[in-house]
Amino acid sequence: MALSLTAHVADFIVNTTAAELPAEARRAALRAAIDTSGVLLAGGSEEATQIMREWVAAQGSNGAATVPGLPTGVSPALAALANGTSAHAHDFDDTQVSAYPEHIYGLMTHPSASVWAATLAAAEAANASGADTLTAYLLGLEVACKLCEAVDPLHYIRGFHTTGTMGIFGATAAACRLGELTVAQTQHALGLAASMAAGLRSNFGSMAKPLHPGRAAESGVMAAELAKRGFTAKGDALEAPGGFFKTVAGDLRANDPALLENPLWGYTQTGSAGVKPERVIGRLGQPWSIVPPGISIKPWPSVVLSHPSMATLLELMQSHQLNANDIARIEVYAGSTVRHILYQIPRTGTEGKFSLVYCLALIATRQRATLADFHNESLNDPALQAMMQRVVLQADPEMDTRGLQHISSRIELVLHDGRRLVKEAGAYPGGIDNPLSEQALQEKFQHCAAAALTPAGVATTYENLSQLEELPRIGELTQVWRQASSSQGGTA
Repeated sequence: MALSLTAHVADFIVNTTAAELPAEARRAALRAAIDTSGVLLAGGSEEATQIMREWVAAQGSNGAATVPGLPTGVSPALAALANGTSAHAHDFDDTQVSAYPEHIYGLMTHPSASVWAATLAAAEAANASGADTLTAYLLGLEVACKLCEAVDPLHYIRGFHTTGTMGIFGATAAACRLGELTVAQTQHALGLAASMAAGLRSNFGSMAKPLHPGRAAESGVMAAELAKRGFTAKGDALEAPGGFFKTVAGDLRANDPALLENPLWGYTQTGSAGVKPERVIGRLGQPWSIVPPGISIKPWPSVVLSHPSMATLLELMQSHQLNANDIARIEVYAGSTVRHILYQIPRTGTEGKFSLVYCLALIATRQRATLADFHNESLNDPALQAMMQRVVLQADPEMDTRGLQHISSRIELVLHDGRRLVKEAGAYPGGIDNPLSEQALQEKFQHCAAAALTPAGVATTYENLSQLEELPRIGELTQVWRQASSSQGGTA
C-alpha cells in the first residue's frame, strides 16, 4: 500500500543508506557545511546572537552540545537554538534555488542555518562520526528543500518565512537520523514539528528574522528527542485535512466549490491541499535538491535577490576602470521580484541587507560588500548616502515573463562624461551556474571565522571541516569553538 506523505518522508529519513548518497551530493553538502560553519561563527558579532547566547547560558543547562563562546556544553536543543540564530544573523547563509517557475524566488528557504545547527547539536549528543553527521545533514537538506518545493506559493504570499516553517522539517529529519529513531517515531517527530513550525516575513530586517532558523533548529531537536521518548503526534500531520500544508497554504476562499462542512466544529474547510505531494513522494533523492537545482552560497551578506545586480555593476566598473566620482546615475531595470526587495532607503545596517539601492551604492563607492559594510556606522557614510540618491529602479515587465525563479536585471550606468554603459545580469556569483571557487569559499570561511576564532582556531576548524568524513567524532570539530569569542580574531 502506498505510504502517506508524512510516512514517506519518515521512511526516507530512516531507511536511506549512506551508500545511496551520491558523491556529488556529499561534496556539495560538505561545501555547504563549511560555508554555514563560517557564517555561524561570524554571527557571534551580532547583537541578536549575543543576547541569545546570554539567554542560553542563563538557563544553566548541562549537555554535550557546543555553542561558540560558551566554555561548557549545553543541551542539544538550546545549542541548536543559539547556533541556528547565529548562522542567519548576518543573512550570509546559503539559499535554495527553485526548481519550478511558478514559485516566487523568495519562497525558497535558507536551508542550512536550521539544518546544520540541529545536525551539529544532535551529532554531539550522539557522539557521532563526521561521516554520519554529513549523512544526516544531507538528508535534512533534502527534506527541507523538497517540502519547500511542494508547498503552495500561497504559503509565502500569506507572510510565512519558509526558512523557519520548512527548515524545521529538515532539522527534525537530521536529528531523527542521528538519534536512530524508528520510522514510526520519526513520523511522530514530524507531526510534532508541524505544530511548532513558525516564522513571519513581517519580521525581516529585525532580530526576529534569524530567530526563525534558530527556533526551527531547536524545535527539530526537541521533536526528535520527545518522539524517541514516546511522545506521539498524528502520523499524517503534514497532509491531513487540518494538517500543516492545508492550514498554512490551502485555499481558504469562502466561495471555494471544494468547501466541505466539518460537522464536529461547525466551520468549513477547503478541499485544496496546499501541497503537491507528487513533488515529494518518489522524488526524495530523485534527484537530490542540493545538486540540481542546487543551493546558492552567497559571496555578499545581503539578500540574494541583490546579487546579480551587484555583480553586474561591479563588472562594469572594473572593466571600464570607473570609480564613484564617474557615476551620475545607476539605472536598474528589473522584474517585480527584484524591485520589491523589502527596503528602498534603509534606516539601519540590517535593513541595508534588504535594500537593492544600498547594496548597489556599496559596490559603486567601495567596490565591495563585506560584513562590516552593513553596520550602522557604514550606513551613515556621506558618500554612501549621496550615491543612494543616484540609484533609480525601473520596471521591466519582460523580465517577469521569464519566471519568478529568475532574478534578472539590467544595469544602465550613466556617467558624468555623457556615456551610458549597459550590461544585463548573467549568472550571479555563488549560484549554481557560477559557483564560488574552492579558493573563494575558503576565503569567505576564513574571513567569517576570524570574527570569533584565533588564527590557529580558524585553520584547525577549516581543516576538520574539509576532512569531515574522516573525523571519528564530531567533537573534534566543535571543541575549539568553546574558546570562541566575538572579540577574538579579525573584524567581521
